[in-house]
Amino acid sequence: MMLWIGLLIGVVVGVLLYRYYARWILRDLLRKVRPVPQRLGPLFPTLHFLYHAMRDQVASLQGRARQLADSLEAIQAIFRHLGTPFLIVDAEGRLTFWNPAAQQLLSLPAPSDTTGPVYYWMADFDAFMQERLQRLLKNPENAQWLWDRSEDRNTYEATAWVLQTNPLQVALLIVNRSVEVRLSQYKAEVIAQLTHDLRTPVTALTQAVELLRQHPSPPEWAEVVDIVERQVQRLQQFVERVEALYQTERPEPVEPPQVVSLSEVLHRVVRDLEASYRSKGVTIRADIAPDVCVRGWPQWLETLCVNLLDNALKFSMYGQRVWVRLARQDGQAVLTVRDEGPGIPPDEQARIFDRFFRGRWAVQMGVPGSGLGLSIVKHIVLRHGGQVQVRSTLGAGTEFIVTLPLSAGNLTT
Repeated sequence: MMLWIGLLIGVVVGVLLYRYYARWILRDLLRKVRPVPQRLGPLFPTLHFLYHAMRDQVASLQGRARQLADSLEAIQAIFRHLGTPFLIVDAEGRLTFWNPAAQQLLSLPAPSDTTGPVYYWMADFDAFMQERLQRLLKNPENAQWLWDRSEDRNTYEATAWVLQTNPLQVALLIVNRSVEVRLSQYKAEVIAQLTHDLRTPVTALTQAVELLRQHPSPPEWAEVVDIVERQVQRLQQFVERVEALYQTERPEPVEPPQVVSLSEVLHRVVRDLEASYRSKGVTIRADIAPDVCVRGWPQWLETLCVNLLDNALKFSMYGQRVWVRLARQDGQAVLTVRDEGPGIPPDEQARIFDRFFRGRWAVQMGVPGSGLGLSIVKHIVLRHGGQVQVRSTLGAGTEFIVTLPLSAGNLTT
């Protein structure tokens, strides 16, 4: 009994002590905390406003994200139904999107059959296409080139767009141009036949002029012979350029591409044309980097250099200069030809690569030509997977810039 009374007294004393010390602790805590609301009071409306503003902003961003997702889905749906192969590639060469047309062309799995990017899709491309794509991923830029696919013997036009750089996303559209190329080939074959038929009488006329030069003739005949010789030379140049255009438009080159030293080709062209134009008083300033090699066709590359440099020399006057530069830059061979001629009017710059186009300066200055030289340049550049640009200012000259992919093993800058 006494034990229970002792326990009861202990509990009562404990409760009283707890209430006393608890009240004292709570009073001390309130004394310390009470000034805090007084100091933060003015901030409460601001914090309340910021909270609601941030909440509204988050809701707005979520809405925009849903809109972008819907737009992306709509765009992907469009490309999925597109009959032209369309791909999106990342920096490592992995496919992140492809439509059924690309799946059929490249024998890819259906997008629904894979949960991630396809890593080894380049294996279905030939060496030229693989090299071109690897260069594109290493040096991303918008580009366009022709692809002669050996599997189906079709010619495709590949167009690449850099969608974003970080992380890298490149879109690739592959359009079958076989019908256009075959029509162009047929037209080129007709032109080739015509030029072949023209070459025989031109050769006969050239030989006749040479015979007239070898035999004495009255003085009044000399001027006539000079006129005939000049016109025969113009006709011969026209035939040669038409034949060159025919060769560049062939869907399948006669010979496979090879590694060509563009430096050696350009040195040879500069030396030959410098001798031809020495009497005109035009100086050629050449800055050619050594051992710049590209993959292509030697004859076409020589024609490319001849046409660009000859075009600059023809529009240069006595005492003027022409600059030729060849260098490596970002995995490309960059060929630049600049003159001090009259320049190209802005309204003509978009047409200078059209066949048979001759600008007003060519007509007014009496510059000989057929209007095919720059068209041939464009076709050769596209055939080699490159690009050509023109910059011109009236009265200050013209500059042509050609970029061609460097061959493998020649990428040192």
